[in-house]
Amino acid sequence: MPFMKQVLKNIFILIASLLVLGIIIYTAQVITNLRFKNNNWLKAIANNKQISFSDLNNLLDDLGLGYSSNNAFQQKWLDFIVLLPKLKTDVELQQKLTNLEPVVNDIQNGGLMFKIINGDDNALSSLKELANTLSLLEKYDLKVVKNLNYQVSNWLSFLGETETKNYLLLFQEPKISRPSGGMLGDYGILTFENGKSNLQGDIIFDLDDLLIKKIIPPLPLQFISNKWFFHDVNWFFDFPTTAKKVMEFYQETSLKPEINGVIIINDSVVSSILSITGPIKLSEYEQTIDANNFSSFFDQQILEGAQATSEQREIFSVFINELFLKLKHLSTKDYQQLQNILLTSLNNKDIQLFSDDDQVEYFFDSLNWAGKITESHQDYLAVVFNNLDENLKIDTRIKNVSLETKISTSTITNVLIIKSPALERNDFNRETYLKIYLPKGVKIIKATGGYFKGVNNDWPFEKLNYQFDPDINTIESRQIIDSTNSLSIFEESSKTVIGTWAKLSAQSFTLTYELPFSPLNLNQWNLIVQKQSGQNIKFSYNLVPSLGGKLAPTLFEFNKSIPLYQDLDLNFGLE
Repeated sequence: MPFMKQVLKNIFILIASLLVLGIIIYTAQVITNLRFKNNNWLKAIANNKQISFSDLNNLLDDLGLGYSSNNAFQQKWLDFIVLLPKLKTDVELQQKLTNLEPVVNDIQNGGLMFKIINGDDNALSSLKELANTLSLLEKYDLKVVKNLNYQVSNWLSFLGETETKNYLLLFQEPKISRPSGGMLGDYGILTFENGKSNLQGDIIFDLDDLLIKKIIPPLPLQFISNKWFFHDVNWFFDFPTTAKKVMEFYQETSLKPEINGVIIINDSVVSSILSITGPIKLSEYEQTIDANNFSSFFDQQILEGAQATSEQREIFSVFINELFLKLKHLSTKDYQQLQNILLTSLNNKDIQLFSDDDQVEYFFDSLNWAGKITESHQDYLAVVFNNLDENLKIDTRIKNVSLETKISTSTITNVLIIKSPALERNDFNRETYLKIYLPKGVKIIKATGGYFKGVNNDWPFEKLNYQFDPDINTIESRQIIDSTNSLSIFEESSKTVIGTWAKLSAQSFTLTYELPFSPLNLNQWNLIVQKQSGQNIKFSYNLVPSLGGKLAPTLFEFNKSIPLYQDLDLNFGLE
């Protein structure tokens, strides 16, 4: 039964993503092939021998699909059980599954990405073929097939299968921190037309020059600017909110084409891509940009961009075009490495996506790639750092964030401590504007180490016909000034946000607050911690149950400082 063995080896394919993204036209794919690893199992199934339920569950546990896995994987397990007897008798099903193998291999081995980058007229052929095969499999009423079909249809839509899609790419520098990650330094327009791609880039300050409307900046930004410029438009930690504001600002420039979404990429991603492509020679400018010096090159573009002439600004556009050309000459192995880099970057928030297509945006959010503020039923924390220095100074300090939750018989109290060890003498005088996102309705008990800065801006906004941004105006008009604790308290994205200034190397900032939850009948505790894109944050947590209570066994190490690479969703049982 060799044919049967081959079918069983390739029995189900899960696609979490395929895509072309960014400066690097992203095609990420998460394809999980469920393979039977044990030849004895293959022989047993091929010879129609009896296999016990528990033995099969053990095998699926090895594949991450047993009952020890989460509910989503349990459904795939059940789908698999339903599919097994059909595999032995349904020749049509066997053939369809067998036909999927070359299609998936093409995607997995970088064939799809190669076609998209090189402008192949049939760039989406493998995706369309996969969609057709999955549609034929829907008659078996397998939920996993419906899910895969849903995913593939979203990628086809994003990649412009039926209409041209244009996405605004924004490159940010986290070492000049802003809520979405970092200050925006350069941009590009990424176009997909039935999968064929095109990319053109330029420096962000050109968009500043074209911004027609004069908008009053958020209060903290008024310390460095009298106008809300495009390079600082990413003022919201919730990326969909930032992306929508980006699209509003872009429309004010009157540039074409109209855009269908926003993609933000950290400079570290480009450095990783250059490690694959090799150096980019800019002969006209007598420069060579590689993985080692891209960060300093990018910083120079930002620091000098506002004063540079249009001729000087053209260098980034030339760099983007040269990099795009070099991507076309990568090997298959290189494309596989590129896909891995992009997927890791998406999972770590070094790339964030937004689409104005609600269905595609919902799909990105389901993969945790949309940078959306997460809804939480219990505790929530996001500490957002802002380096608001009018001289645009680079800051590479580590940020240390520790949180302790104390549960009593009547209240739940958190103590948050934020500090940043100095790397040089000047760090002790560095100011940071903190935006701390907490559950809605928290009660502030005490804060130390922060200070309030009132804006004494005598700029004649009204006489010069400056306009209020409606979203910022709504937030600021409702904020509460806590003069005792030197805080501003406001609501943003359904969270209570604490705003304050601090010199984190000179003195740590400590915030004590009471959560709006009752500890009565509490048998479990959930904490969601979301990271700020691109920031080097170390996080530690401690949970102290009420007197007489104790924690259920857990593998989580309390009071241990860990790098915050991704968002955390921590769950603890209380006994």
